[in-house]
Amino acid sequence: CIGAQFFIIQLAVLVITTTDRLIIIQFFGPEHVTFYEIVLKLFSVITIAHGLISAPLWSAYTEAYQNNEIEWIRKMLRKQLLIFIVFVLIIAMLVTIASLIIEFWIGENIRIPTQLIIAMGVFVAVSIWNNIFAMFINGIGKIQIQLYAAVIAMLVNIPISIYLIKNTELGISGVIAGACFSLALAA
Repeated sequence: CIGAQFFIIQLAVLVITTTDRLIIIQFFGPEHVTFYEIVLKLFSVITIAHGLISAPLWSAYTEAYQNNEIEWIRKMLRKQLLIFIVFVLIIAMLVTIASLIIEFWIGENIRIPTQLIIAMGVFVAVSIWNNIFAMFINGIGKIQIQLYAAVIAMLVNIPISIYLIKNTELGISGVIAGACFSLALAA
C-alpha cells in the first residue's frame, strides 16, 4: 500500500512539472519553452545540490524513528531549516546574477524575462522546503497527508496556471507561479 502511495505522489509531481511545458506551448508557443528550460536548467544546480544533502536523511529518519530518537530528528530538522536559509540566500544571489550567467552561457541573443527568473527562484525555494519535510515524512512512513497534498496540488496546478496566464500580466511566469501555489499547499 505504501508503494502505491509513493507511486501516486511521484505521478502527481510528474504531472505538475511536465504540464508546465505543455501549458507554455499551448498559450505562448514552443519557442517560449526554451526560456523556461534555460532557467530551469540553471536553477536545477540548486535542487541537485539540495537533493545530494537531503537524500541520505530518508533512511536516517527511518532508523531514528524506529529507535525512538525523537531529539535527533528534531535536531536534524532544525539543521535542515538552517541549511534552507543558506539555500534561500544562494537562490537570491542566483536570481540577481542569472541574466549574466545566461548571457555568458547561451549568448546575447536570448533575453530571459526577469520575472521568469524570480518565479523560478521561488519555485526552487518552495520545492526545497517541501523536500525537507518529505524526507522526514517518507522516512517515518506517514505519507498519507503528503499523498493528499500531492493529489490536490496536481488537480489545482493547471487551473491556477491558466487563470494566472489569462488574468495577470505574468506571462510564462504565471505557469511557474501556479506550480509554486500548488506546491505551497503541501508546504
